[in-house]
Amino acid sequence: MMKRYNDYENIVYGYLNNYTQFVAKSKNIELEISLLYDKIEELNDIKTTKYDKILSGSSGNSSSVEQALERKIKIEEQIKGLQADKKQIDTLLERINNVMDFLKEPDKTIVRERFIYSAYWKDISEKVGYSERTCQRIALEAVEKITRNLFSKPAYEQGRLNFIFVDN
Repeated sequence: MMKRYNDYENIVYGYLNNYTQFVAKSKNIELEISLLYDKIEELNDIKTTKYDKILSGSSGNSSSVEQALERKIKIEEQIKGLQADKKQIDTLLERINNVMDFLKEPDKTIVRERFIYSAYWKDISEKVGYSERTCQRIALEAVEKITRNLFSKPAYEQGRLNFIFVDN
Protein backbone atom coordinates (compact mmCIF):
# COMPACT_ATOMS: atom_id res chain seq x y z
CA MET A 1 0.00 0.00 0.00
CA MET A 2 1.44 3.35 -1.04
CA LYS A 3 1.14 6.28 1.34
CA ARG A 4 -0.37 9.31 -0.32
CA TYR A 5 1.39 12.65 -0.06
CA ASN A 6 -0.16 15.27 2.20
CA ASP A 7 1.15 18.85 2.45
CA TYR A 8 -0.68 19.35 5.72
CA GLU A 9 1.10 16.42 7.35
CA ASN A 10 4.41 17.88 6.19
CA ILE A 11 3.45 21.18 7.83
CA VAL A 12 2.71 19.31 11.08
CA TYR A 13 6.10 17.58 10.90
CA GLY A 14 7.66 21.02 10.55
CA TYR A 15 5.69 22.39 13.50
CA LEU A 16 6.70 19.48 15.70
CA ASN A 17 10.35 19.51 14.63
CA ASN A 18 10.56 23.25 15.33
CA TYR A 19 8.46 23.25 18.51
CA THR A 20 11.35 24.05 20.89
CA GLN A 21 12.50 26.84 18.56
CA PHE A 22 8.98 28.32 18.62
CA VAL A 23 9.03 28.27 22.43
CA ALA A 24 12.45 29.94 22.51
CA LYS A 25 11.39 32.54 19.91
CA SER A 26 8.30 33.42 21.96
CA LYS A 27 10.40 33.91 25.10
CA ASN A 28 12.98 36.00 23.23
CA ILE A 29 10.28 38.22 21.75
CA GLU A 30 8.91 38.71 25.26
CA LEU A 31 12.36 39.82 26.46
CA GLU A 32 12.76 42.15 23.49
CA ILE A 33 9.37 43.73 24.19
CA SER A 34 10.40 44.25 27.81
CA LEU A 35 13.63 45.98 26.73
CA LEU A 36 11.70 48.23 24.37
CA TYR A 37 9.34 49.22 27.18
CA ASP A 38 12.42 50.11 29.23
CA LYS A 39 13.59 52.37 26.39
CA ILE A 40 10.20 54.07 26.35
CA GLU A 41 10.49 54.69 30.09
CA GLU A 42 13.91 56.24 29.55
CA LEU A 43 12.45 58.51 26.88
CA ASN A 44 9.60 59.45 29.22
CA ASP A 45 12.14 60.44 31.85
CA ILE A 46 13.76 63.02 29.60
CA LYS A 47 13.07 66.26 31.37
CA THR A 48 13.66 69.29 29.26
CA THR A 49 12.73 72.66 30.60
CA LYS A 50 13.05 74.52 27.36
CA TYR A 51 12.86 73.68 23.70
CA ASP A 52 15.90 74.02 21.50
CA LYS A 53 15.72 76.97 19.24
CA ILE A 54 14.38 75.98 15.87
CA LEU A 55 16.17 77.74 13.08
CA SER A 56 14.03 79.76 10.76
CA GLY A 57 13.24 78.39 7.34
CA SER A 58 12.80 74.75 6.38
CA SER A 59 15.97 73.38 7.94
CA GLY A 60 14.07 70.46 9.45
CA ASN A 61 15.64 70.77 12.91
CA SER A 62 13.46 69.58 15.76
CA SER A 63 13.73 69.90 19.50
CA SER A 64 15.06 67.13 21.73
CA VAL A 65 11.52 66.59 23.02
CA GLU A 66 10.21 66.12 19.48
CA GLN A 67 13.08 63.75 18.66
CA ALA A 68 12.34 61.73 21.80
CA LEU A 69 8.67 61.60 20.84
CA GLU A 70 9.54 60.36 17.35
CA ARG A 71 11.79 57.63 18.82
CA LYS A 72 9.03 56.67 21.23
CA ILE A 73 6.51 56.32 18.39
CA LYS A 74 8.92 54.13 16.40
CA ILE A 75 9.55 51.92 19.44
CA GLU A 76 5.80 51.59 20.06
CA GLU A 77 5.37 50.46 16.43
CA GLN A 78 8.15 47.89 16.94
CA ILE A 79 6.40 46.63 20.07
CA LYS A 80 3.10 46.22 18.20
CA GLY A 81 4.82 44.19 15.48
CA LEU A 82 6.60 42.00 18.03
CA GLN A 83 3.38 41.49 19.98
CA ALA A 84 1.63 40.34 16.79
CA ASP A 85 4.49 37.92 16.06
CA LYS A 86 4.40 36.58 19.61
CA LYS A 87 0.63 36.14 19.50
CA GLN A 88 0.92 34.16 16.27
CA ILE A 89 3.62 31.88 17.71
CA ASP A 90 1.80 31.45 21.03
CA THR A 91 -1.45 30.61 19.23
CA LEU A 92 0.32 27.95 17.17
CA LEU A 93 1.95 26.49 20.29
CA GLU A 94 -1.40 26.45 22.09
CA ARG A 95 -3.06 24.68 19.15
CA ILE A 96 -0.29 22.06 19.08
CA ASN A 97 -0.51 21.58 22.85
CA ASN A 98 -4.30 21.21 22.70
CA VAL A 99 -4.06 18.49 20.07
CA MET A 100 -1.19 16.76 21.88
CA ASP A 101 -3.23 16.73 25.10
CA PHE A 102 -5.87 14.59 23.39
CA LEU A 103 -3.39 11.96 22.23
CA LYS A 104 -3.30 8.83 24.34
CA GLU A 105 -0.15 7.24 25.67
CA PRO A 106 2.16 5.99 24.21
CA ASP A 107 1.32 8.12 21.14
CA LYS A 108 1.98 11.36 23.01
CA THR A 109 5.34 10.18 24.36
CA ILE A 110 6.46 8.84 20.99
CA VAL A 111 5.57 12.07 19.16
CA ARG A 112 7.22 14.28 21.78
CA GLU A 113 10.37 12.19 21.98
CA ARG A 114 10.82 11.76 18.24
CA PHE A 115 9.74 15.07 16.76
CA ILE A 116 10.10 17.60 19.56
CA TYR A 117 13.20 16.19 21.31
CA SER A 118 14.73 14.42 18.25
CA ALA A 119 15.27 11.12 20.09
CA TYR A 120 16.36 7.99 18.22
CA TRP A 121 13.79 5.27 17.51
CA LYS A 122 15.89 2.82 19.55
CA ASP A 123 15.72 5.04 22.64
CA ILE A 124 12.02 5.70 22.17
CA SER A 125 11.23 2.00 21.81
CA GLU A 126 13.09 1.22 25.03
CA LYS A 127 11.24 4.01 26.84
CA VAL A 128 7.73 2.94 25.79
CA GLY A 129 8.33 -0.81 25.57
CA TYR A 130 7.40 -1.31 21.89
CA SER A 131 9.53 -2.29 18.91
CA GLU A 132 11.08 0.45 16.80
CA ARG A 133 8.78 -0.46 13.89
CA THR A 134 5.68 -0.26 16.11
CA CYS A 135 6.82 3.13 17.42
CA GLN A 136 7.25 4.35 13.84
CA ARG A 137 3.75 3.17 12.91
CA ILE A 138 2.27 4.80 16.03
CA ALA A 139 4.09 8.05 15.18
CA LEU A 140 2.69 8.08 11.63
CA GLU A 141 -0.84 7.50 12.90
CA ALA A 142 -0.41 10.14 15.61
CA VAL A 143 0.77 12.74 13.08
CA GLU A 144 -2.30 11.97 10.98
CA LYS A 145 -4.49 12.55 14.06
CA ILE A 146 -2.69 15.80 14.87
CA THR A 147 -3.09 16.98 11.27
CA ARG A 148 -6.81 16.19 11.20
CA ASN A 149 -7.28 18.17 14.41
CA LEU A 150 -5.11 21.15 13.45
CA PHE A 151 -6.67 21.68 10.03
CA SER A 152 -10.23 21.62 8.78
CA LYS A 153 -11.49 18.32 7.36
CA PRO A 154 -11.88 19.54 3.75
CA ALA A 155 -8.35 20.98 3.76
CA TYR A 156 -6.82 17.84 5.23
CA GLU A 157 -8.69 15.53 2.87
CA GLN A 158 -7.58 17.60 -0.10
CA GLY A 159 -4.03 16.78 0.91
CA ARG A 160 -2.29 19.39 -1.15
CA LEU A 161 -2.00 23.10 -0.65
CA ASN A 162 -3.00 25.15 -3.66
CA PHE A 163 -0.50 27.65 -4.99
CA ILE A 164 -1.02 30.27 -7.65
CA PHE A 165 2.05 31.37 -9.55
CA VAL A 166 1.97 34.85 -11.04
CA ASP A 167 4.34 36.08 -13.75
CA ASN A 168 5.92 39.45 -13.03
